[in-house]
Amino acid sequence: METPVKTIAPNTLHICSAAEALALLRKHGGHGSAAFMRSLADAVLDENNHITGTVGDFNNLIDRFEALGDYFDALRVCDFALKIYPRSATLLAITLNTCARSGADGETYLAAAESLGRENWNEPRLFKDAAEYCRTRALCCPPEQTEAYFEKALSVCQDFQRIFPLDERGYMKEATVLLDKNRTADAENVLRRVIFEKTTANGRPQPLNAANCCKLYLTEILKKSLEYDLILRIAQKGLSFSAAEQNSEHMGYFSYRLALAKTALVIESDYRNKADIEEALTCCQRAFDLVTFQSYADDLKRCYVQLCENPQNPIDLKTHRLVKHVLNTAETASAPTQN
Repeated sequence: METPVKTIAPNTLHICSAAEALALLRKHGGHGSAAFMRSLADAVLDENNHITGTVGDFNNLIDRFEALGDYFDALRVCDFALKIYPRSATLLAITLNTCARSGADGETYLAAAESLGRENWNEPRLFKDAAEYCRTRALCCPPEQTEAYFEKALSVCQDFQRIFPLDERGYMKEATVLLDKNRTADAENVLRRVIFEKTTANGRPQPLNAANCCKLYLTEILKKSLEYDLILRIAQKGLSFSAAEQNSEHMGYFSYRLALAKTALVIESDYRNKADIEEALTCCQRAFDLVTFQSYADDLKRCYVQLCENPQNPIDLKTHRLVKHVLNTAETASAPTQN
């Protein structure tokens, strides 16, 4: 039995803080409760309620409206919060993010952010969300405005990198914008630099964890590439970065791409080197244990069989220690259910 949605007549909801509004939204907001969410936003904006809250309180409330898909009310609360905290980088950031996600015109908010001076953008998220807003506008604005929005997005990314040189998102966003402009070679240069070179910060070269840049490189640039050696290098760097941040989803993806590249190189060599076959099988096993998507697991099973049934150095599928687990798993999955 479904829980009945709470409905409240207009102008009868009284609250005193953004934190209280968030608690109510978490409890009663969601699919089928648009009327309640509209009433709640009205209550926040009602001057008779004298709503108070920190920047964090309003940020969390706006974020919750966004998560529920209510961008209209999210922007209404943004406007209200910015009247209280007009110079808040956090609130300007989430407002630009809301505009980017909803297609709303955010020029007033972008101008407000620019009026602070980018040197005073003390929140990395403001750079990220301002760049994303300009990027999304470039993709939907009249053609004569496209280039200007792209250039502004790139300008924001470059200042992001200059002011927060160890934040990976500045480089990743620049590469994404360049890919949107079909400047693939330039995007590659950005990604290679951040993945393979140290970044200068505080006057000295420092390593940067660029796991997301590795994933962007593999998914967008090397998705169908036959440059297996480069794929191996990127995947290995991605694994190293992911291990440092203990991101199991990333580790599964990079292990998967590593295993596919190893398998492809073995096939390219016509299965001449048995040690390479063993190494590829080991990579497949590790990846199989880490991946979370069934399609990846299915690809790895096919690689196993192809490697073991090769015409040059075939391996017994039933006895080889590296394939037993996969074959047993496949057999269990395909076995008929006993009633």
